[in-house]
Amino acid sequence: RGKRFVSEIEKLSDAFVAKKERCDKDLKTIYALNEEVEEREDTRNAINQKHLSAFENFLKEDKKERMNNLKLIEDALAKEKTRQVRFVDTLFSELVRLREDTFRSRTIASLKGDIKVHRGLI
Repeated sequence: RGKRFVSEIEKLSDAFVAKKERCDKDLKTIYALNEEVEEREDTRNAINQKHLSAFENFLKEDKKERMNNLKLIEDALAKEKTRQVRFVDTLFSELVRLREDTFRSRTIASLKGDIKVHRGLI
């Protein structure tokens, strides 16, 4: 009876050792897979960070280019506005000059007419 217990204990011990070895092997596999997953995540994060940095740089350059274009448009509009103001000033000056010339010529003509009327009366 003692030998039978000893042999059963040895069988159970062997089974326990075998299970423990399988568990240890499975744990090593799980740790290796976890490590592989972490490496892939790190690689993916690095790639995403690289893409994000490239996109941020693109946005900065695009904003700079848009600001430059806006400045060019504002400058062109300011020049056009100045040109139009000068053109209107020139037209207004010309209109004033023409009115003065017309007024002077009418005044001179009416004075000549008045002189003729007065000569006739005298």
